[in-house]
Amino acid sequence: MANQTKTKGKTVIQVDGYTRVCLTVIAVLLSVLIVGLWAETAPGESRVFAQDGNPPKLMLDAAGQRKAAIEAQEKTTGKLEELITLFKTGQAKVQITDRTTSSRNSSRAGSNVQIQKHKSK
Repeated sequence: MANQTKTKGKTVIQVDGYTRVCLTVIAVLLSVLIVGLWAETAPGESRVFAQDGNPPKLMLDAAGQRKAAIEAQEKTTGKLEELITLFKTGQAKVQITDRTTSSRNSSRAGSNVQIQKHKSK
């Protein structure tokens, strides 16, 4: 621990060995951190990518995430439109069955809905 004493208007601080070791370790770790950050952003640094030449995809790529979400939504919309078309043309129909005749794994009380797709004639 550090001891602080005042003599004739001057403050004298005495530091023991444990405190010196802790401060030295902190100083070394901060130095390593600074050198690492400096080396990471050095100008003229060339980055090596995978064989396809594309940079790795980052988790924080907001534009890419939006694009992927829009593509997934468009796929879902296409599938819903296809299902609606099947219902309108009569190629698919909804059949409601009693729960006692269907599987017991269903968590819905009352009835289960089954969708059957009929082949067009």
